Amino acid sequence: MTHTAFNQRLQQRRKARCLTQQEVADQLFVSRKTVSSWETGRNLPDLFMIQRLAAIYRTSVDDLLGTAARSVTRPVTMLGPALILSILLVSAAWNNLFAMDFGLQLVYLLTAVVLIIPVATAGGTWYRRQRNQQVRG
Repeated sequence: MTHTAFNQRLQQRRKARCLTQQEVADQLFVSRKTVSSWETGRNLPDLFMIQRLAAIYRTSVDDLLGTAARSVTRPVTMLGPALILSILLVSAAWNNLFAMDFGLQLVYLLTAVVLIIPVATAGGTWYRRQRNQQVRG
């Protein structure tokens, strides 16, 4: 992979689509000189224009900017098994709760709380991450 400057990538993508500077300028509602100044590196387009250029050249903004595309893989979490374990523990404790000594009841309830709070917190964190990813991307 060769490293090319932004202005060179603009020119390469335009030529790959067999477009003239005037045709690109007409689609962007700018002058041909503006497109020329972007391709020679005298000026830079704003972000809105970069997005429109990417659409015209049928490429990504990452490609135009020469940056790597972000990975869209999801992190592996153990939220499901932890939640199932917590539910089983709480249900087992609840079924036997009234047949136990008070001290044992307290131990079961505290253990359930100690397991449920981190699981609930992890679930909230996971939910916020998912929403942030949807907003960003």
